[in-house]
Order: sequence, then C-alpha cells, then structure tokens
Amino acid sequence: MKYGFLTVAAAIPSVRVADLHYNLEEIKRLIDEAERQHVEVVVFPELSLTGYTCQDLFRQRTLIDGAEQAVLSLLEFTMRKDVIAIVGAPVEVGNLLLNCAIVIQQGRILGMVPKTFLPNYSEFYEKRWFASAQDLHDTPLCYAGEDVLLTARRQLFHTYGDARFGIEICEDVWAPNPPSTELALSGADIIFNLSASDELIGKHDYLINLLKQQSARNISGYVYSGCGYGESTQDVVYGGNALIIENGRLIKQSDRFSLEPQLVVSQIDIDRLRAERRSNSTYVNAQRALRPQERGYTCITNEAMLPEIENYPPPAWKGKYVKIKYVTQLPTRFPAFAFFCNLPQYVKEPYKRFLENKLREHFDLHGCPVQVFMRAK
Repeated sequence: MKYGFLTVAAAIPSVRVADLHYNLEEIKRLIDEAERQHVEVVVFPELSLTGYTCQDLFRQRTLIDGAEQAVLSLLEFTMRKDVIAIVGAPVEVGNLLLNCAIVIQQGRILGMVPKTFLPNYSEFYEKRWFASAQDLHDTPLCYAGEDVLLTARRQLFHTYGDARFGIEICEDVWAPNPPSTELALSGADIIFNLSASDELIGKHDYLINLLKQQSARNISGYVYSGCGYGESTQDVVYGGNALIIENGRLIKQSDRFSLEPQLVVSQIDIDRLRAERRSNSTYVNAQRALRPQERGYTCITNEAMLPEIENYPPPAWKGKYVKIKYVTQLPTRFPAFAFFCNLPQYVKEPYKRFLENKLREHFDLHGCPVQVFMRAK
C-alpha cells in the first residue's frame, strides 16, 4: 500500500477443463504480469486450477491430488514474488471435499477459505460434489507441504502495508447474510470474490448492482473475478467478468465474452474507506453486533509467551526481522496456537519447535501434540 492506495487485480485466465498443467501455466503467466504492474493482491476465478465445470471429475482422486500438486508448484513459482495470489481449488478434508480459496505469497500458504453457501437450484448442483464450510470443524491440515488450519470461521488477511482483506466465494455474496458483511465489520477493507456465476438475460446488470450495493453497505472495496473462456458450455455460458468496485462505485471492469485472458488492474483508496467508516455512526454501531472475543486465555498466553519471544526472537532472514506481536489459542479440540507477526513466511520450522516446547513448559502440555501457526498481522 502506497499513500493509502492498494493496487489490486482481477484475473480471468484461459481455462481447459481438468487440464491442471495448462491452467497452472496460465495462472503463473498472469501472476507474472500482476507482479510487473506492481499489483499487491490478485484474485482468480472459482476453482481456477481445475476449472469450475469438471462435474463428476471432482470425484476422481487424480484430479484432487493433481490440484494439490499444482498448488505446490505455485508455491515454488511465487517464492520470490511479493504479490498475493488468491486461487481456487478443490481440497479434501477427511470425508469432505471443499471448494476453497487458497491465499499464496512468497512460497507460503497464508490461509485457505472454504465456500459457505453452495447453490443447488436451477442450473447449479454443487452439493453433488462439495460440502459447505458449515459442515467443517476446525481441522489442521498439511497441504502442499504447508501446515494450514482449515476453519469455517471468518478470516482476515493483511498486506505488508497493513491493508486488510477478506474472501468469499461466488454464491456467498448472493446469500441473505453474506460473509463479506461480517468480514467488513471485523475490519476488512476489501473483499475478494472468486466466482463462477453464469450468464442469463438481465443477470449481468443484476450482478453489478448486487456487488455495488454490497460494497456501498460495507463501505469497502470489492474485487470480483468470474470464470470465462474455456469453461464447459454444456449447460451454461460464462462471460469472464472482472469487476473492481470502491464504496458502491464501479471503477474498472473487463471485456465480456473475451476469448483472450485478461488482467484488470486498479487502485482502491484504503484511507478514504477508513475515514468514511469512522465518520459513519451507523457503521460504527453495527460493529456492536459482532460476538465479543473471549480474551481471558489469550491474555494469559501472551503473558507467558511474549517474554520468551523477547529473550529469544525469531532469527532474521536475509536482513528482514520478524516481530511477533501477540498469540492466541485457537478453538480446536487439541492445543493449537496462532502467532501473529509481520513476516510469517520467514518463521522457519526450528523456531516453531522452540515455541511448541515453551508452550508445553508453561501450560503443562508434556506428551501432548501442540500445533503452532504463524499468521500475518
């Protein structure tokens, strides 16, 4: 973020259904282009690694495992890139298959967001393959070599300039209570939406009005990326909609039904959005509806761990210093803790083991598995 502006992009890659290698290369090419244009966050369509219209291929082990391998390749590709990329992939969690957004930066997975509302009416039948985030209990997962906590709870992500953003997936914004409302009230400046909304007569105008209205209500930016050329047209057709909206005003959009990949880039005025929120008493009052966080144990955890971290801080990585700001226990069935810091991608496994051992010492967790997650703050 520079001078209060965040540079964002909505990408519409060319797709081949279930062709992971082709889709991966198209995504890499657009990430390269986004990096050249100094984009800080770029979002891709729903299930962009596999294609949205795979239908019963989503039941095939080859496709599910191939998607994870594609994410691993994407982590290697982004190792030296600053841009945050949000891609879509099917993710297996126990007996569930989830439609997920995966947030990637500098070779690390910053988080994964599962889709909450699955359309199962008219031309849509997602429940044939996928489960909702509402069916998910907090689950630690090793995915593409990364330790990830998969949760149905709302997640906020941060850029290096401390812009905050949240994610919802397609149908989520069409629901009576979109996740973006809670995300905005929790502090998200921008909402990114990975979508596969099809085209019908009059639907495009309705979609734009829906997103503008949601952006205006939340006093937020809204960046939307929808499936385009290459998806199966057996049942429906996709227009390749990329939309960037700021506080109810459409500031940039893609060419519809283009046969070429597109990268739509613009800037969102974060400082202006925050000033608007501060001056809007109704918005401030609406935040009271959020469920208060339980802070008792968090306070005790910080009192125990922050002095340990101060005495033995994380090692610097290539001249960059990691500052851990606070720690909180996660509401899981086993001891799991999230450490919030400025550069989570530079905290290596040996230091995580150190934190685990100190947690065991302070809270009598000897012989008990403890998990540590690093989160951006």
